[in-house]
Amino acid sequence: MTDRYVVHLGLGAFARSHTAWYTRHTGWRMIGFTGRGPGVARLLSRHGGAYHVLTRHPDHDAAERVEVLAGVHVGADLAAWLEACASPSTHVVTVTVTEKGYRLTPSGSLDLDDADVRADVELLRTAPFGAPARTAPGRLAQGLLARADRAPDAPVAVVGCDNLRGNGRLAERAVLGMLEAVPGRSEWVRGNVGFVSSMVDRITPAATPEDLAQVRALTGVDDPAAVVAEPFAEWVLDDAFPAQRPRWEVAGAVLTSQVAGHELRKLLVLNGAHTLLAHTGLLKDVRTVAGAIARPELLELLTAWWQAVRPLLPFPAPEVDAYERAVLERFRNARIEHRLTQIATDAAEKLRVRVLPLLNGNAVEQVVVEQLAAWIACWRAGVAPDDPLGPRLARAARGVPQEAAARMLALLDPALADDHDLRTRVGDRLRDF
Repeated sequence: MTDRYVVHLGLGAFARSHTAWYTRHTGWRMIGFTGRGPGVARLLSRHGGAYHVLTRHPDHDAAERVEVLAGVHVGADLAAWLEACASPSTHVVTVTVTEKGYRLTPSGSLDLDDADVRADVELLRTAPFGAPARTAPGRLAQGLLARADRAPDAPVAVVGCDNLRGNGRLAERAVLGMLEAVPGRSEWVRGNVGFVSSMVDRITPAATPEDLAQVRALTGVDDPAAVVAEPFAEWVLDDAFPAQRPRWEVAGAVLTSQVAGHELRKLLVLNGAHTLLAHTGLLKDVRTVAGAIARPELLELLTAWWQAVRPLLPFPAPEVDAYERAVLERFRNARIEHRLTQIATDAAEKLRVRVLPLLNGNAVEQVVVEQLAAWIACWRAGVAPDDPLGPRLARAARGVPQEAAARMLALLDPALADDHDLRTRVGDRLRDF
């Protein structure tokens, strides 16, 4: 490998519309690894790693060819992963593996009760390079151990790019949790790896056959790896890199020491609203965010959510007003078919991250109860999308509202089932759906 590289883990649609899209203007190249199956790697390989971003503006479409990927590999390609992470030409590792990919407990520590996590810990302890790790933290640990062996004088940054507050810190906890079982190996990571948090934002709905046909019409290229995105994009990163990094600011990214406030604003105003609209909209047979916003009763719920969380935002009121207007404009872009079923996927994990931290006795709890009740009601009505906990959630949602609320809350966090006031309020609200 020559030049300067970013290695990316989790090469899904969002990474291609956001992280890789920002990197394309910096002069750096990326080595991409899929987080799960080989499908994306096969699709991207058809055009040598190049792909298109179809940007759906309110009144027209634009297709942009992105040529930044110098290599694309399946996540299980251990040799390629170790080589890429260990190369001194690699200065940054970026990660998009979704909230659940970090394998964390509700308190933010590595989930050592997870069977795959336990298997990876044992692998790292006995034969760290003997087989591909099963989990994202395990793969990161393997890559960093390879770097410690082959390029010990070359520090590297790991940048979290998932919708998690403090994603860099959480990645650090997950990786170090893995390495605690490997005597003497965590010290190099602590001293040479910078775990960088970032706030990411760009709505990227799943591409449909119609979207791919539009890319073909605009470009003349049959591109099965094309992604769809809204015009808006934002990336705010903690300016704490231990080595070189791409100049992402040339593409509009912001480097700052104040990422936390931007994370909180996005989490509450955008992501929290998405989760609320997904569950309440599915109960009313609404398919998209734009369709939900068009329903007065759902817009009223959204407004109530924003009013409740506003006091928690560390920004002046005019800035919050402007941000809410911008989000509404994005939600109303009907040419971005952001499906509610896509947003509601893995909802249990998203609720843990986006909603449960707000249960602190203030006025926000009223709309938190609304969120939790709508989520349970979706499972009771049989309109919830796929979820790793699906069978357990479906069973827990049965029965009288109070009992269903207690069982569902226990699946989010066992301590919630012991909160008599919360489960009573959620159960009472559940009766109204």
